[in-house]
Amino acid sequence: MTKTELISALRLCARKVEERDNAEIQLNIARRELAAVQAPPKLKEAGEKFSFLTFLIFGGIYLLNIGRGFRWIYAHLTEKLLLVLLLYLLIGIALDLAVSFLIGWIAYSIRVNKVNAANAALTAKFRENKQAKEPRLLAECQRRQERLYHAQQEVTRCAQSCGLHENYQDSKPLIYLISYLETGRSDTLKEAINLYERELREDARDDAAARHRKEMQQKANAIYEETARSTAAAEAAARKADEAAFWGAAATLAASTQKKSSDPNCSAAAPT
Repeated sequence: MTKTELISALRLCARKVEERDNAEIQLNIARRELAAVQAPPKLKEAGEKFSFLTFLIFGGIYLLNIGRGFRWIYAHLTEKLLLVLLLYLLIGIALDLAVSFLIGWIAYSIRVNKVNAANAALTAKFRENKQAKEPRLLAECQRRQERLYHAQQEVTRCAQSCGLHENYQDSKPLIYLISYLETGRSDTLKEAINLYERELREDARDDAAARHRKEMQQKANAIYEETARSTAAAEAAARKADEAAFWGAAATLAASTQKKSSDPNCSAAAPT
């Protein structure tokens, strides 16, 4: 096979690969549509049977009454009255829970009928939509699956005609191989494949080197920032030490001067 014939065979193989990739995309789209039709609807829930709002409102009112009673009990404090207050509090909690469960159950009973009706409508709509679309989508998936199979067979046939290994039966390597042959960087398929593999290794090595440089730069920046912080802290400590020494010397000098001025011997020695 001449170089021109090889380029033509590779171009034909590239077109077949593109057709195969498009067939695979179309199959995935059909599968997603089928999965959406087959997925059951998310049914609604009626909620809790306990009314937290009732618990808070009833409990708040009850606590206000306890507060007013507590002020009176505090004014007439006895052990018996404290026991009454504790019993009143326990009864209130029990009543609050009972009322909250009762109100919550009533509200739940009302909601559950509406929710069941809504869920029944959703389920009926889901079944109707599934019955209407599922057979067509199943047939479409089957058709696109067959199209993908035949497209792959065409790719294999074209690749075998020019001796292209299955590892290179993809768009990216084919683009590079055709480019090497057309630009004269290689004259045979084997040379083009070797050149492609060598450039892949070089690209991988360059990427690894770039990642290494980035990591080293990040470490260097971290070391520089830590050094800068340490230097700044040391300079601040040195300034504080210098200031402390200066003010210590000043205080010593002031104390010495004051001592000399208050010494009578120094006063007597002064000229009259």
